[in-house]
Amino acid sequence: MASKRFSVFHTPPLDRILENHSSDSPTARISSVCERYELICASEMNEAGKLDTFERSVIANALSGSVVDPALIRHLDHEIEDMRYDIDDETDPRIRRLAERIRLMSMAQRVALIESLGF
Repeated sequence: MASKRFSVFHTPPLDRILENHSSDSPTARISSVCERYELICASEMNEAGKLDTFERSVIANALSGSVVDPALIRHLDHEIEDMRYDIDDETDPRIRRLAERIRLMSMAQRVALIESLGF
């Protein structure tokens, strides 16, 4: 595999990861975290696979144009509930059910869900 070099900007989460494993090279540590992230997403994809077209559309609309940061992931259920105002029928029970499903998801499941939609 050809070597691909790129710049990595230090952010507080990255600094914490690198500080806690100072014996590893930064590249080795970042690679390790990425491998674990892939494992989590792959193991949590079951919930994402259970979404129907309408649910995928609602979540995609909620995330579209947003910065998907930890706060958005934590409060994704609220974002989904707010989507009822963006569709023609504010009483559609499917949105409430979707928000409840997301409320019951772990953070890992929410991240896997967001990743499965390409955000």
